[in-house]
Amino acid sequence: MLSTCTVALMLPACHSSKARNAEGVAYYLHGHPDFALQTFQQAQAQDPNNPNIYYNIARVYHHKGLERSDRAMIEQAEAYYHMCLDRDLEGAHRDCYRALAVLLVETQRGDKAFTLLNRWAATKPMLADPKIELARLYEEHGEYDAAKERLLEAITIEPNNPRATAALGKVREHIARRLAAEGRTEDQQRELAQALAAYRRSLQVDKQQPDVAARVAALQTSYPHLDARLMQPDGRRMVQGPSTRSRQTVTPRL
Repeated sequence: MLSTCTVALMLPACHSSKARNAEGVAYYLHGHPDFALQTFQQAQAQDPNNPNIYYNIARVYHHKGLERSDRAMIEQAEAYYHMCLDRDLEGAHRDCYRALAVLLVETQRGDKAFTLLNRWAATKPMLADPKIELARLYEEHGEYDAAKERLLEAITIEPNNPRATAALGKVREHIARRLAAEGRTEDQQRELAQALAAYRRSLQVDKQQPDVAARVAALQTSYPHLDARLMQPDGRRMVQGPSTRSRQTVTPRL
């Protein structure tokens, strides 16, 4: 249900840029991108330095451009993503970096997506998010070993980041399949054990992850001996951390 600000903008409080931005988000999520765009533009006029508003405008153009195969709208989306990042003084707007990387891949510029995320990671070495997004990109390109390394780096920074640990579990499963195809059964089993540990770690922090819970159940059913393997010394070291991107849908921000 839409907020009272969304219905008619009759209350003075609803005229703030924050309220207009929230109204635009509601329009977008309820399937009215044209109304959303108009409302975000009103918010932009009131608050021209808010990166979230530029991101939201970019998202609408991105959505409409893909839906209509409109190159001009895609170009508008790209421009607004860059305007968002220009106003992101802390360099921490994960959604904007991710969405721009997605757009670059969609427009056959995967190399520029890697450049974008590598530059972000280099300028913000103590943030886990750039490494997680780089890992997502590597995974989508089938480069699972590189993805794994980036995720281990992210976990070094944020050991209990549920996104990083869940992603690590998924990447380890991919690597396990390759090892199985190569006949390296022992290495495959070790990788699966670590995938199970990573998934569990993610769920300890955020239990509202049905897909991750499903992977835990599937691994336990298919490989009931994995828990025993995790008790081995090498298993304990790997579970504790490295020293021891289905692309997600991105929605507008409030």
